[in-house]
Amino acid sequence: MYSDGAVLPPEVRDLVDRDRILGAAHHAADGIADPALLRRRLEAEAVAQGAIFEHGVAAVDLVSNGAGWAVRTVGGADDTLHTDHVVLAGGIWAPTLDRLAGLDLPLFPVSHPYVTPDNLPFLGPHPRDDGLWVAEAIWVTHAGGAARALARAILAEEPAPSELAVDRFDGRAPHELRAAALRLYRDIYANDAAASG
Repeated sequence: MYSDGAVLPPEVRDLVDRDRILGAAHHAADGIADPALLRRRLEAEAVAQGAIFEHGVAAVDLVSNGAGWAVRTVGGADDTLHTDHVVLAGGIWAPTLDRLAGLDLPLFPVSHPYVTPDNLPFLGPHPRDDGLWVAEAIWVTHAGGAARALARAILAEEPAPSELAVDRFDGRAPHELRAAALRLYRDIYANDAAASG
């Protein structure tokens, strides 16, 4: 037995320092996300609905052709892909993809791998080019909701959240944006370190 009638499982009972641990919570429905498995499952569902994925292919140029986009690639079955919409969702390669679209988003590399000045992702339409969408600085824990919101925006069912607008930092000095992003990052992880110390 532990405080307030909670029972510690036998496999951890001797590992808990009852003088230092003041409380705990158990969420029976909680879980973990395996990003690789999640990606494979989502990809399989998308392929079943007609999506095409080309792995190991580098996008090297984006060209708006008036009715959609031409994406020039290297390493794929076709040198140029034609589509109505392009979503820039590059993960650690975000800055490279964003430059192809003429964007210089304030993404700063850290351990997770990028932070933004307000610690929120970029999600929504490109500020100048129709059919070009951005989904950057999104953690796996937010990926499902972000994908749903972006899909609804692309299908014109509802606008992308304005708080995540791609151009929300336009006109601000890069050094100010960097300082704000790194301050938020330090504050988050300094609190984590203090709590675990």
